[in-house]
Amino acid sequence: MLIMDMSVSIIITTFNGEKFLNSIISTIEPYYRENYEIIMIDDGSEREDNTLKLFSERFPKALCKKQSNSGVAAARNTGARMASKDYLQFIDIDDAISPSKLGKQLKKAKQENADVVYSDWRMVIYYDKNHIVENPIIISGEKTDYIESLLEKWWNPFHSYLIRKSSYLAIGGSNEKLVNAQDFDVMVRLAINNYKFSYDPGLHSFYYRYVNTRSLARGPRKKYWLDTIDVICKAIYLLKIENKLIYEYQRAAALRLFLVARNVYRIDKSWNKEIMRKIYTLDPNFKPLNQSIKFRLLYNTIGYNNTEMLLNTTLIKLLK
Repeated sequence: MLIMDMSVSIIITTFNGEKFLNSIISTIEPYYRENYEIIMIDDGSEREDNTLKLFSERFPKALCKKQSNSGVAAARNTGARMASKDYLQFIDIDDAISPSKLGKQLKKAKQENADVVYSDWRMVIYYDKNHIVENPIIISGEKTDYIESLLEKWWNPFHSYLIRKSSYLAIGGSNEKLVNAQDFDVMVRLAINNYKFSYDPGLHSFYYRYVNTRSLARGPRKKYWLDTIDVICKAIYLLKIENKLIYEYQRAAALRLFLVARNVYRIDKSWNKEIMRKIYTLDPNFKPLNQSIKFRLLYNTIGYNNTEMLLNTTLIKLLK
């Protein structure tokens, strides 16, 4: 049996989230009964949205604040500044965690003096109340090098982590200029600054993808790729000034940028070429290791541009 320790502040971010209220209440209720600190930040919801009012009525001891619409990063930072506990559990109103997550992860954090503890997670795709798809569990696993893993493509939803408050604030919290990729940015900066990551096995986090609803943490697709590039470039800059930019990190960043390049090929070919130049600057011997066997075979035989032209022409024909 776990010894209960309420050294965690749970920070819920919401924007027009009333439709998710029953779900977040189910998630928070067991923690509220155990006297965890609960904080809800409303990031400028419209007047007719009653999330904050209804949540505070259901949980009268919760700390609730409404701010002008500034984005999820700003909402998280507001919550972190209000928090009085040692560790932070961030969660967007449309996601969920298990009742045992915080007890288990906090125990792990204290055993290993960890700044970041994470566990396994599952994506749940919500089309409508009659059509919900639960994807297989993602086993996060321990990483040999967290900087390399994060730069290359490893990703966990932000609410799968438990983060030491002092560490989060020491790196400046979430980047409020980013519309997307804020979680990637926070985690890679924590890793670059030598904060300790620890893996605690077990399914504790549920990442909901609502097909017909815009998420608080996601913006337009082109902006998503722009923000991702920005995070990668800033990480490379930090590694340079810290004298940590080894080849493995350059290679990992190039692989991540290649995923971006492939996604923007049909949006803007000149932008695609610009990204490819960055990739070959980082890794002159770049190989697309994370692509399919078919793609890699074509890449090695006819080159990148010809491969994209061939595959995209074939795709267009199939769609007609």
